[in-house]
Amino acid sequence: HRYPSLPRVAFRVRGDSMDLLYPEGTIVLAVRISDLARAPKTGEKVVVIRQTNGDQEATIKQIEIKEDGKVVLWPRSSNPEFSAAIVLPSMSDLVEMPDNGCRPEYWIEGVIIQSIRPE
Repeated sequence: HRYPSLPRVAFRVRGDSMDLLYPEGTIVLAVRISDLARAPKTGEKVVVIRQTNGDQEATIKQIEIKEDGKVVLWPRSSNPEFSAAIVLPSMSDLVEMPDNGCRPEYWIEGVIIQSIRPE
């Protein structure tokens, strides 16, 4: 019921980097940051896009905004390989399109508002 007028984007979870919250096969629904018109808040789960060598990969992380402005993206995984957080310098780098149109290595695509788990 949140954000009834905003379009949603669906993602199917693959892998175990967030399996404590979203087991593989879970469908998550998100609203785009550009439609939401606000930055994510600490504790929300976000869809993060990572761009490497021209390839893009979507991942889900739980966000924490530190007092100094740094952003920490936490995996919630039973796999020790995914225990380290991604620490980024500021929120503005994650949600604003630069003037030159080039995206940074990481950016936040959306905030998750619902999940549907397989039986």
